[in-house]
Amino acid sequence: MPTGSDRSLLGDRYRLDARVGIGRLTESWSGYDTRLDRDVTIRIVRPDLNSDRELVARLASRLREASRLELAGLARIYDMIDGELVAVVTEPADGPDLRSRIVADGPVTPEIAVGYARDLAATLEELHSRGVSHGGMTSAGVAWGADGRLMITDLGTGGEADAVGDETVNGDVIALASVVHEMVTGKAPHRSGGRLECDPSVPVELAGCLHDALSGPGFASPTALAEALGTAKSDDARPVTLRTTERRWLVPAMMIVGIGILLATVGSLLSRTEAGRNIIEGARDVVGLPAATTTTPSTTSDLPLITTTTLPPADVAIVQVVDFDPEGDDRQESPRRLVLINDGDPSRGWQTERYNSPEFGNLKTGVGLIVDVEPVLRFEEIAVRSPSRGWAMELYISDEPSAVVDDWGEPVATATNITGDVVFDDLEQGGRSLLIWITRLDAEPEHRVVVTDIEVAGVPVGA
Repeated sequence: MPTGSDRSLLGDRYRLDARVGIGRLTESWSGYDTRLDRDVTIRIVRPDLNSDRELVARLASRLREASRLELAGLARIYDMIDGELVAVVTEPADGPDLRSRIVADGPVTPEIAVGYARDLAATLEELHSRGVSHGGMTSAGVAWGADGRLMITDLGTGGEADAVGDETVNGDVIALASVVHEMVTGKAPHRSGGRLECDPSVPVELAGCLHDALSGPGFASPTALAEALGTAKSDDARPVTLRTTERRWLVPAMMIVGIGILLATVGSLLSRTEAGRNIIEGARDVVGLPAATTTTPSTTSDLPLITTTTLPPADVAIVQVVDFDPEGDDRQESPRRLVLINDGDPSRGWQTERYNSPEFGNLKTGVGLIVDVEPVLRFEEIAVRSPSRGWAMELYISDEPSAVVDDWGEPVATATNITGDVVFDDLEQGGRSLLIWITRLDAEPEHRVVVTDIEVAGVPVGA
């Protein structure tokens, strides 16, 4: 493939200056049209997909179809190259894309989000009227033109790496709902049990519409969704809560931890009598906790007997796992695969993108996962299960997760040349969030890391 370093021209015309992103099917480059002396954006079919000629042919057909469209809400397509390499040349965006602006400036108000949604819906609706669907719109594929208009920049290229990939009208409705969700919360909807769900931080007036759009065919068109969002009122919306299945496993876990704290608190009182000790051990039998280890310090007849109870580590609730890519173009690393962590199938899991070397192709120093737990813990053991070989990681623990690695402080543990699972114990560190920071990838041929399961055990802080 031509590169910015050798300055060869694509199609004897376009200079590739810098790769700015990797999408689901294409790489995005900033470039320059040497004939017309203007900046351009160039999207080239990813080199790892070139061997799938059927896919490349289908993508080329979509690009030709897209190149015939002239809509105000689409980035203008200047040229298409269909030869050994398949690429499309478009007008460049004026500044960062929507996702980058959200990362830099934070979520927008519901009113602003609805305004953007109406613009995007109008463009999608016009596409549908011409028999075309997008199938891959994300906030990273939305930007502003030099004339200030909001535009979709990646029609026909498969969208970004986290795109829905559903090339139907309903797929575009779901994609629009996902973009609105990200605008008002700063993050994409999470997947649970194979479906998209709203984050509890979604403004209440938008929650009902977004829930209906993400969970099924709730709206006939993108415009119908945008209009519903614009007319929704807070008293019409229902709060977003954890699914029943999630509550079923969270509640028992929290009950066990809570009972453990209760036993620790009243142990010194009840253990003064034989009857009290029988009550404690009976309660432990009911909730499945092992017998307590007690130590009795020396006493005098003037002082009451004091018994210290040591609680065993308790399994805890992992309430959220988020991909962490602070040095990436779109700040995301395979977010759609997060649902595969701890799904009971050890043959699959979350995985990094594939790079061209174990050092991330010298594009970044690492990627990772942030794990939030409840309650706040003094961690005893953390296990990361992976089939990858030869990789390395650092483990951080904090009360407050940060978007900057340096803000996590010093790593509490490191591991190199990992073959299979890695288990950290005797940590004795308290916090509510973990950062699994991957600093080196698998050896040949993949140059990626797969994480199938994350297991955490510890004692609640204050117990």
